[in-house]
Amino acid sequence: RFKAEINFNGEVLGKRCMKKLRKSIMIPMEQAMSPEQVEELMVEYSRELVNTIGDEVDRLEGIILRELPEMRHVDLEIL
Repeated sequence: RFKAEINFNGEVLGKRCMKKLRKSIMIPMEQAMSPEQVEELMVEYSRELVNTIGDEVDRLEGIILRELPEMRHVDLEIL
């Protein structure tokens, strides 16, 4: 049996990402959009990214179970 619980918050990740990308991406985007619009876009993107990660975890669980049939239970979980 293998179990791992992983908790990602898309909004927090999006805001951290915006800080890291301030010079290379955020400033040019803010020249075309308001800072509020940029933040809304990045937060929505981050939420969708976390959902996509969840789908990928489900896919990986399936692969693990197919490749290692002796594993009776695999639980990788995005919270």
